[in-house]
Amino acid sequence: MMTMLVRETAPSTPSTGLAPWTRAPGGPATADVRELTVAELLQACQREGTRFLAREPSDAGYGYELFRRAIGLRDGAAWAGVVAQFRSVLRVWVRRHPALGAAGGAADDWVDQAFSRLWLAVPPERFDRFPDLAALLRYLKLCVHSLLADAARDRRQAARSLDAAVEGGPELPDVALAVTARITGGELWGVVLDEVEDETERLLLYLSFVQQLKPRQVQARYPERFACADDVYKMKRNLLDRLRRAPRMARFVA
Repeated sequence: MMTMLVRETAPSTPSTGLAPWTRAPGGPATADVRELTVAELLQACQREGTRFLAREPSDAGYGYELFRRAIGLRDGAAWAGVVAQFRSVLRVWVRRHPALGAAGGAADDWVDQAFSRLWLAVPPERFDRFPDLAALLRYLKLCVHSLLADAARDRRQAARSLDAAVEGGPELPDVALAVTARITGGELWGVVLDEVEDETERLLLYLSFVQQLKPRQVQARYPERFACADDVYKMKRNLLDRLRRAPRMARFVA
C-alpha cells in the first residue's frame, strides 16, 4: 500500500498553455479529461479555483479527476496533487472550527489527519460512491469535524478524570498508570508534555493513552510515521522510561 503522502510536494506545472478539452462539471471526467497529465490537471484546478473565488463560472471536473486518480487508482503523484491543491481549504475549516481550542494542536496536523482518514476510509472500490467533487469535499469536512470533536471530548473527559484523582483518589503508583488514566490537563499533564521531544511522540502519547490504542492499531492508523508495531512499542517504552527518570515526575508516582 502506498505510504501516506500528506506533505509531499506536488508535481511541477508546465509553463505551456492548455489546449481545449471536453469538460465534465464537478463529476466523472470524460475521456479527454482523463488524458491530461497530473501537472495539467493541477494547472486546471488552480485556474478554476481562481474563477470560483472571483464568482465566475468554474468547472470542478478537474478536481474530481485528480481525486479519482489519487483514490480510485492509488496514483501517488495525483495524491500529492490533491493534498497540495486542497490543503488550504482544509486549513480554513480547521481554524474556523469551534472545537479547535478545546482539541488543541496545530492546524496542519489536523489537516494531515483528515487526509489520512479519507485515504484509509475510502478504498478504490468505494470511490464511485462520491458522484462529484462537492461530495468528496463534504466528506473531508466531516473528517475535520469528527477529528476535532472527538479530541475535544476526550480532553474534557480526561480533565474530569484528573479532577477526581486530585480531589479524592489515591496517588497513581506508576507513570504508565498516570498517563493511561487519560490525563490531558493540569500540572501532571504539563510535566508529561515537557518530556515529549517531537510531534510523533506527542501523537503517540495521545493515541496510546487518551484513545488507548494498541501498538498494532497505532501503526495501522499512521503507517507513514511508524514502520511496524514494534517501532510503536519501542517509542512508547522509551517515552515512559524518560518520564520515570524526570525529576518533576517523582511526586506524582511516589
